[in-house]
Amino acid sequence: MALRMIEGGKGDPPERERAAEAPYAPRTFAPGAPPSPGTLPLELALHLRGGEPLVWWGSKTELSLRPVFAVAAICLTVALLVTAFAPEFWLEPWESLWPPLAALFSPVAVVIVRELAGRRSILVTDAAIVEVSRRGAAQRLNFDGIKVVRRDLLTGGIRLDGGGGQRLRIPPELVADARKAIACQRRAKFKPTAIDDPLAWLP
Repeated sequence: MALRMIEGGKGDPPERERAAEAPYAPRTFAPGAPPSPGTLPLELALHLRGGEPLVWWGSKTELSLRPVFAVAAICLTVALLVTAFAPEFWLEPWESLWPPLAALFSPVAVVIVRELAGRRSILVTDAAIVEVSRRGAAQRLNFDGIKVVRRDLLTGGIRLDGGGGQRLRIPPELVADARKAIACQRRAKFKPTAIDDPLAWLP
């Protein structure tokens, strides 16, 4: 009987390594739904009801610097134009200089506030959408309980209002995938209802 030596470091990774990497691989939980970042973390799964099927989930956890830099570049361009056409502006005393500069760069502060306010997780099930804040506070709104759809001024995304003061906010980074996830469930299970949706966001 001949023995064959297998060199270490080659071949398939051990089962334990594949299992450790699996939670971070994109996963699709329902036909037609967009991919989710991976296995739903336990702290988010606790907000699902017993036996409730998950369709999609996503999280915004970090501040995106791209919109901050984009707005800051526009503000700097305006400042350069002021320097080119009115260089005496910078000769003003600081007491007179800082109010217009603060007004000029205030959009950067607005974008930073939006980025910070938008950090949250969104879960879509077969019949509802759940918003979980960074502190773990959750709000639930059934699809047939959505009454109003508006652009959210706080996060720059979408705001869903229901009866009884229910209000869910979806950050811009999660808007498209949340809509696809709702579409793959709502069309098959719910009849159209009168919803105030001037954005035509709901499928």
